[in-house]
Amino acid sequence: MTTQPPFTVQRLSWLRWSCTTALGLSVWCAGAALAFDAQGHRGARGLAPENTLASIEQALAIGVTTLEFDVVLSAEGVPVISHDTTPNPDITRDASGKWLQSRGKPFNQLTLEQITSLDVGRINPSSRYARDFQNQAPQDGERIPTLASVFERVKRLGAGHVRFNIELKMHPLRPEESPEPEAFVRAVAAVISSHGMASRTTLQSFDWRVLKASEAIRVRSSPPRRRASTPWPMVHGLRV
Repeated sequence: MTTQPPFTVQRLSWLRWSCTTALGLSVWCAGAALAFDAQGHRGARGLAPENTLASIEQALAIGVTTLEFDVVLSAEGVPVISHDTTPNPDITRDASGKWLQSRGKPFNQLTLEQITSLDVGRINPSSRYARDFQNQAPQDGERIPTLASVFERVKRLGAGHVRFNIELKMHPLRPEESPEPEAFVRAVAAVISSHGMASRTTLQSFDWRVLKASEAIRVRSSPPRRRASTPWPMVHGLRV
């Protein structure tokens, strides 16, 4: 006698098959009309220290077509690469090689010299972050790069095909840690323009004010598109 699995199990199996089939049909029907875009999140943080030149090089080596990373501004207004608005103790050592014990001052209150003295080439082994990224290879001595240095490295490596998905990192609930949106966009746009990367770059932000400033400044070669309107500055998942 054959025992049928419970109805809930049958239904889950059917849903799993349906979703898999639908995904396969979607890809098959799209054919050559859609190109696959492999984005390297924070460079290739699963393999190399996040948001560093080593991570950028690793991402290019494994064939990504878009580099995704975050930018903040230094005290002088120089765009630098960081996921956080303050130095992250999980990945940051000071000039003497000691792990930071707290986040401390935000980047917009640190000079470029202070920022580039920090070593972000290794994860603190006592952090949960280290357990999450056990395959990340340390690169001691890696510094927080400027946006300009990322563009220069990509050019030097001859990666003329790669695009950039740049998030302008803001924290609406801690405004003291971020520049004014328009000043932020202008600083980033100036670097993009001076390196001839406007046609290869998309700006994104969870902060609606940054998106509005981007539209006004017209960083991109074609007018950006907004998909929603909201009085609240934090919009999760919205892209320009």
